[in-house]
Amino acid sequence: MDFNCPACQKVINQQSVKCNKLASHFLSWQGKRIWRIRFLNRYAYQYLTEHEYHELVEETPLILSNATYWDDFNPINFTGIDSKGGRSSIFGEASC
Repeated sequence: MDFNCPACQKVINQQSVKCNKLASHFLSWQGKRIWRIRFLNRYAYQYLTEHEYHELVEETPLILSNATYWDDFNPINFTGIDSKGGRSSIFGEASC
């Protein structure tokens, strides 16, 4: 799964993370709700905080092919509480 690094915006493959800014950026998201979205006709996912997501929605209508969120984000193991109520990885399988 490819995604845009929230800190530097370069595309990263989750299997071979090569961005030294990523971990420190995710530390600031401790305990927050985070979103993983993918715009229609774009390959890479984006990770956003709840606040960033709502700002994006207010600017313009979004056309997404995928949107998932997690509550109580833990940046140590990159997990959060998913919509099923269990703790899961934010890098888990994304439906295409």
